[in-house]
Amino acid sequence: MDVSNRTAGTFVDQGFNRELILTRHGSVSEFLEAAETFLVSEEARHHLLLGLAHQLLAAGEAASGHVYLSTVAGPAGIVLAALRIPPQNLVISRCDDADAMRLLAKDIAGVSGSLPGLNATGDVEGSMFVAKWLQVHPGVPCRVARHEVIYELERVTMPQLASGRFRKAGGSDRALLVDWLDKFQQEGLGIVDRALVEQTVDHRIGRPGELEGTYLWEAEGVPVSMAMASRPTLHGFTIRGVWTPEEHRRLGYAKSVVATLCERILEQGYEACYLYADRAKEASNQIYLDMGFHEVCTAEHWIFEQ
Repeated sequence: MDVSNRTAGTFVDQGFNRELILTRHGSVSEFLEAAETFLVSEEARHHLLLGLAHQLLAAGEAASGHVYLSTVAGPAGIVLAALRIPPQNLVISRCDDADAMRLLAKDIAGVSGSLPGLNATGDVEGSMFVAKWLQVHPGVPCRVARHEVIYELERVTMPQLASGRFRKAGGSDRALLVDWLDKFQQEGLGIVDRALVEQTVDHRIGRPGELEGTYLWEAEGVPVSMAMASRPTLHGFTIRGVWTPEEHRRLGYAKSVVATLCERILEQGYEACYLYADRAKEASNQIYLDMGFHEVCTAEHWIFEQ
C-alpha cells in the first residue's frame, strides 16, 4: 500500500469557504510528528490511537508499511487524526468537523475499499463518520456493537483484595489465555477473530522484566481472573482484557488483579492508567469508579457488515 499521498480538498458549506488538507503519512514517526501534540492534549481520550502508534514505532518503521495513517488540518491546525492496522477497525480522534470526516471517509475508501468497523470517542464522532462513509458506500449495514466509557486513573484507591496472589502470565499459560480472550471477545462483541486472539496472547506473554503483559489473579494455585497492561503512551498505560470466568465472578478477583496492576504501573513512574469499559455493565463500572477511575468521555465500537 502506498501511504505517502497527499489529498487536498476545499469545501463550501452554507456559504462558508475554507481549505482542509488530508495528509496520508508514509511513516509512524511522520504521523506522530504531525499529530502527537493534538492527541496528547487529550491523552486519556486518545490513548488507543496513541498507544497503537507507539506500538508500531517500537516494532520498527518497516511495520508501518501496511498501516493507514492520516491527519486532516485546517487553518488553525490538526482537526482529525486516524489510524488503521488491517484487518482491524479504523480508529479516529475527536473531531466535530463534518467536512474533515467527509474527506477522511473518501480517502480511506479509496485506499481500503471496505472497512470492518470503527472505534470512535465522543457522542457524535462515530455517527458523523458513518454518515459520510455511507455516502461513499451506500446501503452498507452499520451498527454500534458496544457503547463504552473511557476511564482514567491517577491514584489507586486500593480495595479489599481477595485471597490469592498476583502474578504475570508466562508461556505455560498460553492455552488458558487464548481460551479466556476468545470468550472475552465473544461476550463483549459477539464476534471472535481467532488469529487476532492468538497474536494478542503471544505478544503479551513471555516478557519477563517488562511491564507490558498479561497478569493473573490466582486463588489456591488456580488462575481465576486476568487483566492486560498494554499500549504505553507518553504518560500512561492501557488496562484491557479484564475478564473472569463465570464460576469465579462476584468474588472480588477482577478488582484485585486490576487494582494491583494499576498500582504497579504507577509505581513504575507512569502518571495514569486508561481503560475502556462497557457502559451497559453497571457493576463493573462502579468497581472502576470505587478504585479511583474517573470518566473521561464516551466511546463507540461500530461494526460495518460486509
